[in-house]
Amino acid sequence: MSEQVPFKFSDQILEKNNQFNIIIKPFGLPTQEDKTKDESLLLHATRYFKHEVHMINRLDRPVGGLVLMANKKSTATFFSNETRLHKVKKSYLAVVKGAPKEKEGTLVNFISKNGKYNKAYISAEANEHTSKCSLDFKLLHTFDNYSLIKVGISSGKFHQIRAQLAHADLPIRGDVKYGARRANKDRSIDLFAYCLEFRHPVTKQNQIFKAPIPEHNGLWKDIKNADLVDLA
Repeated sequence: MSEQVPFKFSDQILEKNNQFNIIIKPFGLPTQEDKTKDESLLLHATRYFKHEVHMINRLDRPVGGLVLMANKKSTATFFSNETRLHKVKKSYLAVVKGAPKEKEGTLVNFISKNGKYNKAYISAEANEHTSKCSLDFKLLHTFDNYSLIKVGISSGKFHQIRAQLAHADLPIRGDVKYGARRANKDRSIDLFAYCLEFRHPVTKQNQIFKAPIPEHNGLWKDIKNADLVDLA
């Protein structure tokens, strides 16, 4: 069993109502039960709310950020349909090695999953094993050796952001699986799901939720102190 991530679940709640909850998942915590059998975000949520909740989006264990949970099966069905139609928009912050050649743009690739190695692979051309995926990016800030970029996706392919950025020679800080030179001490990677945008399941009004910049390590503290107008 891995070392558990210490946190107070109530402090991680960004929004809760009759229809859904939005939780800030700590870096290093599994979203759902995995092979380690460590307590997951889903388990903590079920204990706290005292009823079944339905996970709408999932984050890789080393990633932090916003997770959407539905309180009812009908709400979960609504969000599943919206996700399938690419109407649930997800934005991330990624600290990457180096800097993109352009300040903003779109990466379009073909991606496949290798279950044996639990890893995604990028292909230049489509084939029977790949799915098309796209990723929008915008440069927000530069450091000595790293850059902070905003990433937007409407799909949710396995390890999509990690694989696409690595393929573009922009590996995420700490992500040794996808080309980073060294791991972070806590095994996290510097990828944070900071914004969710979707329609309310009842009112159908547009909803936007943004998480505060995490105080995770020294670099994130520098980011928090930077004047990032694009995150307002």
